[in-house]
Amino acid sequence: MKGFNFVVRLCSATSKMSDNVKVLFRFYSKVLEKEMVETMWAVVVDESKGLYELDNIPFYVPSISSGDIFFAEHDDIESMLTYRSTVEYSGNSTIRIVALDNEVDLNTIMSNFIDMGCIIDKLSDRYLAMEIPRSTNYKPIQSKLKELEDDEILSFEESCLSSIHRY
Repeated sequence: MKGFNFVVRLCSATSKMSDNVKVLFRFYSKVLEKEMVETMWAVVVDESKGLYELDNIPFYVPSISSGDIFFAEHDDIESMLTYRSTVEYSGNSTIRIVALDNEVDLNTIMSNFIDMGCIIDKLSDRYLAMEIPRSTNYKPIQSKLKELEDDEILSFEESCLSSIHRY
């Protein structure tokens, strides 16, 4: 798959850009029924106002997508910059995917979604997060996801579906 590595972002501490900051997101996981944290990179929009733009596809945090602008402030208990609220939504959507069938080549499935305009962050051989950019038609992507889920190849969650992508 020539060029495949240019569109799939793998989690790596070395991918941090010099103008990015690390932000802690604390949330309650309905699946695990407990408080969780995830740290992600953000671009400083206006530090004096505490405004940042999410520069990651969330693997676990619900209700936020890359490109969203949010308010964060330093938390003394957490000892780091901590998310407080979303200020402006980007229109991007976040989908979480778990591979159920170990016999299926996840890279081929990922390639198909990339061809449909998605951006993918792969956490492991079985788990990935996918961004649907605001300008991308979600209907064919959603249809393919449902087909693969019906075939028990994968399971997916629309963890942050923008109003643009709701049908």
